[in-house]
Amino acid sequence: MDRQAILETERRKIRTELARISSLSPEQLARERGAICPHCLRLLIPQRREYTVFDESRSILVWPDRCGCPGEREAKARDEEYIFNQQVAQAREKYLERLRYAGLDGLLADYTFDSFIERLDWPVTADIRSRVESFADMVIHADFCNRPWLILHGRFGTGKSHLAGAVIRKSVDSGLINCFFRVWPRYLARLQASWDRRKKELNDDFEAESESDIVAELTRGRIVVIDDLDKRSSSEWARGVLFDVLNTRYNGRMPTILTFNHDLDSRVLLDYVGGALLDRIAEHAFDVIEFSGTSYRLRDGQRVPMGGKDLRS
Repeated sequence: MDRQAILETERRKIRTELARISSLSPEQLARERGAICPHCLRLLIPQRREYTVFDESRSILVWPDRCGCPGEREAKARDEEYIFNQQVAQAREKYLERLRYAGLDGLLADYTFDSFIERLDWPVTADIRSRVESFADMVIHADFCNRPWLILHGRFGTGKSHLAGAVIRKSVDSGLINCFFRVWPRYLARLQASWDRRKKELNDDFEAESESDIVAELTRGRIVVIDDLDKRSSSEWARGVLFDVLNTRYNGRMPTILTFNHDLDSRVLLDYVGGALLDRIAEHAFDVIEFSGTSYRLRDGQRVPMGGKDLRS
């Protein structure tokens, strides 16, 4: 059979099939196509629509894309709820990732101003929280007044890290980027790991970090917390790193929070930070707050959860 004969045979088949379909009613077409609502099993019958092309009347079958039955509406509502919950979960995960990037993971993720407990046995807690939150508001509104430093010092367990973390949390929640809460001993360990490849001993999350990436966090961060500044034993290298960070932020007038246990005139702190630099920082500080209360974690000889209820209030 030659090519022309094959084409003619195919054309006859197509014309025959079109004639057969044209002879079927909409109901018959729906059954043949299997157009059935999966919820109520009703046929989804097409509607014939008439239209004109160059003064010639023609028609077309329009297939419904929905049934409208109660079962379909309920399924649609479930699908929409599922999609909404997925979007909420994704948004939540992105938010938690922002907190983790800022350094607020684990217990630190719960550090907010609202979760900071006021105490009757230490009445100034309300005033301390208000003063630190005022600094947070200053950072958020970029109203530094050439006083971008906040110093929190005093006894362990009194909420210095909690309130410093709350500043970062509020800054992140306000849309600021490159906000960092960094525990100083851990920060130095990350720097050392970037040299000798001991990353696996620290955390797989830091495996791809370079020294420049780590340094940039504290030298370029929009708002930075350097926590437990005096928990690392002093060395010439550590003092050099700290001086570079603090001096860079001081010259750039970048908002910075320092927390440590020693007093400002402590020989340990002066040797570590350097008297001249510490004096300049304190002079240009928004506030210097001493935490002299009893540890939140241990009061009256009994251990109290940091996030727990203050039974004395």
